Amino acid sequence: MTTAQLPWPPGASSSKLNHWPRSSTGQSSGFLIRWLRVRLTSGPLSSYLAPTGKAVGLDVGLESFYTDSTGFSVVPPKFLRKSEHKLKRYQRRLSKRVKGSKNRKKQIRKVGRAHQEVSQQRKDFVVKTARCVVKSNDFVAVEDLVVRNMVRNHKLAKSISDASWSMFRVWLEHYGKKFGKVVQATNPAYTSQVCSECGCLPTVKKELKDRWHRCEQPGCGYSAHRDHNAARNILKGALLDFSNTVGRTGINAWGDGASTPGGSDTVGMQVLSLSQESPTL
Repeated sequence: MTTAQLPWPPGASSSKLNHWPRSSTGQSSGFLIRWLRVRLTSGPLSSYLAPTGKAVGLDVGLESFYTDSTGFSVVPPKFLRKSEHKLKRYQRRLSKRVKGSKNRKKQIRKVGRAHQEVSQQRKDFVVKTARCVVKSNDFVAVEDLVVRNMVRNHKLAKSISDASWSMFRVWLEHYGKKFGKVVQATNPAYTSQVCSECGCLPTVKKELKDRWHRCEQPGCGYSAHRDHNAARNILKGALLDFSNTVGRTGINAWGDGASTPGGSDTVGMQVLSLSQESPTL
């Protein structure tokens, strides 16, 4: 069923659309309700996919939106940075408008629409990226980041907020439930410091500006990009956490009330086999 075929909500029609209350951005509530009807009638939540036999760890960052445990990285879109010049121009014009005037109200709607456009671009990118990651893998490992504490750094707050790490994790977990895949969060401590090959800590702690990992341990010498090394550690930690959870309690990894193909024990064995078949991870 397409959007045009959907009936209007009770008491609403296209002729009454202009009389509906509007938000601060000037968008009619009628469009929002119609969009909600599309979302609610789009189909069942659960839609399991055939197993791919792949497990991946994701390290989110500012240099790349994310880098996975295979070394693949996604360029960050930086929607806010790209629209910053237009937003500043609109807000300068708003500051010059007379309070209470019609021109000020028009400019307020322009500023609101500009911010809404950035928000919608960001969400569209995050949703599509999360869907692609979950559909391509059976097990997705992420860091259990506390973003509200990270944005206290005033030098990186704007870039971290523009990266939408929290939204990305929310949509990964949503599609994990929808497609019957495992999305496991793990402790992010020392993922960028520990060598993913030998598991040793470096003698000198890497700073944020150090973008390349080189293991100094004799007989190892593993070298990789810092984010790639971190993604491998994230995958290791998440596999261990998940196997411990399934083995100790048998709790369904997708949450209460959800069903998994073959049961949680089967899923746990599949994930363990993934780690055993990939000794380098």
